[in-house]
Amino acid sequence: MKKPLYLLLGLLAIFVIVYFLLTQKEKKTFRQEKVENFLQLDSTAVNRFEFNLFDTKLAFEKVGQQWYMTRPDSCRADNRAIEQMLSMAMHLEVGEIISSNPEKQFVFQVDTLMGNRLDFFDGENLLASMVIGKMQEDRLHAYLRKTDSDDVYLAKGLFSSIANRRLDLWKDRSLFVLDPKQASQIEFSQDQKKFRLTKEDTLWLVSAHPYQESSPADGGAVEEYLETLADMKVDEFIKASRFGGISFNRPQLELQLTFPDGGQEKVVAVAQGGEDSRYFVKTDRDRNVFILYEFNFKRIAKTLEDFLPEEEEE
Repeated sequence: MKKPLYLLLGLLAIFVIVYFLLTQKEKKTFRQEKVENFLQLDSTAVNRFEFNLFDTKLAFEKVGQQWYMTRPDSCRADNRAIEQMLSMAMHLEVGEIISSNPEKQFVFQVDTLMGNRLDFFDGENLLASMVIGKMQEDRLHAYLRKTDSDDVYLAKGLFSSIANRRLDLWKDRSLFVLDPKQASQIEFSQDQKKFRLTKEDTLWLVSAHPYQESSPADGGAVEEYLETLADMKVDEFIKASRFGGISFNRPQLELQLTFPDGGQEKVVAVAQGGEDSRYFVKTDRDRNVFILYEFNFKRIAKTLEDFLPEEEEE
């Protein structure tokens, strides 16, 4: 019984020694010899890209000026995160070849099992493809190779950490699709009370339903509120499989923005129910449903009195 155990321990010791010798190349510093735009990629030509995040495949597509996640969820993507990824891909610089031996790819985690593959497309045309491996000990360099090559390089930058960011960090957390700061009218409906704010030239007017009379509003309060709407980020995302179980028939808040060109965007919010002070929210310009915590809900759920100018003391 002891011989098989000794044999296994011996094999394990040999494996550890071999692995240690192979990883010694990590001790090499990033030399000055470098290849600029390693992928030969023009980021402006990219309108679709895909990569794997652990066991999940992520896919993104650009429509107009907006990026959308198409897998595993369907939602607006964070344009800034996408542009950061594309900029780093286009300006990617690598140093010397670390290894050209395919049997050593697992050491640098650029093999097909452990590596993170990124594919960049123009429509169906594959523009560039690479596999990102592990980061070096200094956390400033990562190993990578082109998909169709066995040459492993050391690349400067935090590309690996960006490609491995959490799924939610690729999504656009903005509540509104359009820019609230450009709105010329805001209509509120809350607790069966309705009022609206209307901009005429540079003056904001406030009127209660049925909107037969209006009076000057506190312009500063209105502008501050629009800034709040523009900066509003949702607190949580909801999986598409849950959308069907959420009813918006009796909303706690309806908020409609109208823009000078006639465009509109409407946000509806309903209480989640129970002891949880959270609200389901959606905009008619997005198919997704989000969650706002009570603090953020109260920031958008205003009353007519919040926009009345302060009375001057005599």
